[in-house]
Amino acid sequence: MSRRRDDDDDSSMLSGSNQQPLLIDADGNDDENISRPIDYNDASSASRKIRTNFLQMSALFATNHGCTVSCLGLANARLGSIGVWQSGTLYASYTAAALFGASYFVKKFGSRNGLALGMGMSAAYVTSFFLASMVVEMNEEMVWLQDVVAIAGAVVGGVGSSILWVSQGTYFSCASELFASKVEEEGVMVLLGDVTSRFGGNFACVFLSFEVVLRLSSTLLIETAGLSWQVIFGLYTLLSILPVFFIMGVMDVEGYQQQHQYNNLLQTEDDDGSDNEDRLEDEHKTSPSHKAAAAIDLLRKDPIAKYLSPVNILVGLSTAFSASV
Repeated sequence: MSRRRDDDDDSSMLSGSNQQPLLIDADGNDDENISRPIDYNDASSASRKIRTNFLQMSALFATNHGCTVSCLGLANARLGSIGVWQSGTLYASYTAAALFGASYFVKKFGSRNGLALGMGMSAAYVTSFFLASMVVEMNEEMVWLQDVVAIAGAVVGGVGSSILWVSQGTYFSCASELFASKVEEEGVMVLLGDVTSRFGGNFACVFLSFEVVLRLSSTLLIETAGLSWQVIFGLYTLLSILPVFFIMGVMDVEGYQQQHQYNNLLQTEDDDGSDNEDRLEDEHKTSPSHKAAAAIDLLRKDPIAKYLSPVNILVGLSTAFSASV
């Protein structure tokens, strides 16, 4: 019987038919729903809402972080030697926060609120450029105040960028899982990896596009409109602050996902008679010490992270050198 099935599959492949081959599930059954590819533009209202909110998050994230990296690239050119120290402080605070506390804030407040917190702190770093340029223009003798503003903004911005990226990763993961579950409820089987790849491509496209535009905007505005650097930094400040407010209008995917899981557990009775509600709460319980040191645990226990870390170190060093030129 198995041989006959293989022969039928081979003949269908050789016949040149346009019919899409069926996939076989774990039980050996054919399922037309499994073979059907997802049309992301023709999804249901629930799954489409999840993807739309993810794209909105990507645009707001890209706007805020694009202003941050644009100012980072201008630090040495506009602030001189203090700009180098400011960039170093930014990277140092970013690393320390990523290792010892960013994951705790995300676990505590959720990914959506973590995005708002990270964007607000990153906006403080962008604002420090505007304030520093304004201080020097008002009184050139107050260079010490410019240094204080620049370093303080770097400390806050580094911590904020760490929280921002951890929150983005959590939001990305939850949105992908939630979208896949909603599509499966519609009768279409989908691999989570396929959804993650699609969402990752969408995020990368939006993120890089906004970053390129924001990086080029300072040069274009100065060359074409003749604006001063103080006005340029003021525009960056405004663009970095606006996403802080708009991000609160984006779906809280973690809360939506937990409610979705809770409803599913209420419809399912455990064979051992355990309390579903208590089990759901236990799945989300993590000690504060583990939350704060999650990055260190990953680096210590995951062999993949150990081999990827040199790449990250080299990228960080090359970025620091390029920003100092």
